[in-house]
Amino acid sequence: MIRSYLKGTYAAVVSLSMLAVLVFAGIAGTTQNMGTAAYGAMMYDKGNSSDSMSNNSTTMMTTGEMSAHRAAVGQIASVQLDSNGKAAWIQSGIWVMRASFGQNATEPQSVSLIARFTMIQPDGTARHMHMIYGFKPTEFTIEQNNTIHVVKGTATVTMRDGPVSDVPLTIKVFSGSVIGLWIGPDKVDSHFGSDPIYGILSARSTAMMMEMGSMKGEGQATDHGPTITPSNFVSTVNNPYYTLTTGTTYTYETKTDEGIEKNIVIVTNETRNILGITTLVVWDRVWLNDELIEETYDWYAQDKEGNVWYFGEDSKEYEDGKVTSTEGSWEAGVNGAEPGIIMEANPKVGDSYRQEYYKGHAEDMVDVISLKEEVTVPYGTFTDCIQTRDWSKIDATLNEYKYYCKDVGGVALEVVIEDGERTELTKVE
Repeated sequence: MIRSYLKGTYAAVVSLSMLAVLVFAGIAGTTQNMGTAAYGAMMYDKGNSSDSMSNNSTTMMTTGEMSAHRAAVGQIASVQLDSNGKAAWIQSGIWVMRASFGQNATEPQSVSLIARFTMIQPDGTARHMHMIYGFKPTEFTIEQNNTIHVVKGTATVTMRDGPVSDVPLTIKVFSGSVIGLWIGPDKVDSHFGSDPIYGILSARSTAMMMEMGSMKGEGQATDHGPTITPSNFVSTVNNPYYTLTTGTTYTYETKTDEGIEKNIVIVTNETRNILGITTLVVWDRVWLNDELIEETYDWYAQDKEGNVWYFGEDSKEYEDGKVTSTEGSWEAGVNGAEPGIIMEANPKVGDSYRQEYYKGHAEDMVDVISLKEEVTVPYGTFTDCIQTRDWSKIDATLNEYKYYCKDVGGVALEVVIEDGERTELTKVE
């Protein structure tokens, strides 16, 4: 089951409404040797459209004219060296840092950082992705005649086995142009080495902020839920990568250490009204060695743009024919739970978003890895499949790849990243 979150819908989590386009020349700049323009920012004229990036539409703003909230955005472009000084990893991605200042303050009252970057070896192998979020600053300093601004603290870093919290992180901004991220080695098995990950300031502020808007840190997303308008939804689900046709049955098989798991997913003719929207009901059951161990009713609907939303599930776990748990059950609009998206209308590599949100119970996330994968399973071979990485903020055991194929209209393959366990599509009826 994929439960997603529409990228861009939650852009407010980085307070874009407060930023026409902001780029500032330092996190805690000083007036010494530089004058008030040290905090200067390029702000796009409000009379221009939000996607206009022409230099003619910018004006300079000094410190006194700016909001108390400022943001720097840019790209990660770095090479991690091994002990012999040779390139071990290439690192590329995007970052957003936002600072809040008090009146006449010489250092920020708070700093938040969100970053997402890919690591790949120089020979093109071992490609994977990391995110940094939930930064908690503890110390602000200035070095080298006010040219290096330093913020120390801790953050959450996503790793192969899931998010790792309270990782030491030092951020340095060099001359308002280059950023360095030092990630403490102990809690992340020295995966990022001892040298910083470097990035540069980007002028593409609006586009970058919108892209990073879906990358919220721990707990931020509860403040700004999606806007659900019943009139914006349609009665069918026909997204080519996730199609729900009444009566269709998908059968999957997994070879586990405990035996053979069989998963049967049926698109029923039943509906459920949630938040004024008519959702379709999908019946999902799992057997281990012919014994029923899980039964779930999932609720989906599609908007006019083609995004398939996930509105919750009624889930039961069984043992010896008796229900042992309903943990993971949730419904959008109940107890603060919010809908997510199972499949975007126009997915792009690098998209990262929620699949579901019910705090402490259902907090799955997804990263879009590729749009051009070939998949072979017992049901057939498929090309141009979407590959995602699914993980959870509250369940470190969830870390897997999923492959969505147009010729299937859904998931053809799931692969657990740690041990390679495969859940394969065997039949569609």
